[in-house]
Amino acid sequence: MKVSLLSEFDFTATQGAICGPRKSGKTSLSHELIRNAPSRLAVWDPSPREYAYLGNRRYQPRTADSPDEINKFLAGAGPAQGRESSPYDLIILDDATQHMSTRKDLPPAVREMRARSRHWGLSVIYIVHRPVDLHPALFAQLDWLITFRQSGDNDIRKLESMCRGLGRAAAALPPHHFAFYTFGEYSLHSPVPEWRGPVEVGAVDES
Repeated sequence: MKVSLLSEFDFTATQGAICGPRKSGKTSLSHELIRNAPSRLAVWDPSPREYAYLGNRRYQPRTADSPDEINKFLAGAGPAQGRESSPYDLIILDDATQHMSTRKDLPPAVREMRARSRHWGLSVIYIVHRPVDLHPALFAQLDWLITFRQSGDNDIRKLESMCRGLGRAAAALPPHHFAFYTFGEYSLHSPVPEWRGPVEVGAVDES
């Protein structure tokens, strides 16, 4: 998929992460991604209302920290019998840190998605507060990463291990600005437009 905000990058069949503390702008960015996304998407959303406008493309777990819930959600991500591709183009896992943190083993469905999503033609986006929130096995698979300002020493070191200068750049970012990393390089970007409510998924802004 192409995203107007980052129009030079093709997100198709990639694994990426958006990292940022509360009120940093990561939610507005996720809605911008969804606005330009194909219609075949599914979002893990434990919040009461964040992605409610997506209707049945949004999965709200009854118990967000239950491995059974995340396995149930991701069970439909793989190809149906007799097919090779996923029924989805994009899956977003927002605030699913309890299933992807360094302190726990990855649930079976997350492990399978990590290993096979590219083969399925599926894009996966993890949305977390901090880079260190993401399990090392998932972090190592990232094709791209977006980070808003980070202040924790461990987070800065994690980003530096990914790309020299990225950690220092993230520590110095102004509010709502972000760094975009891919293919061994990073670039700095101005704030995303503030999200102003439900959008038509797949619509293109002609302005």
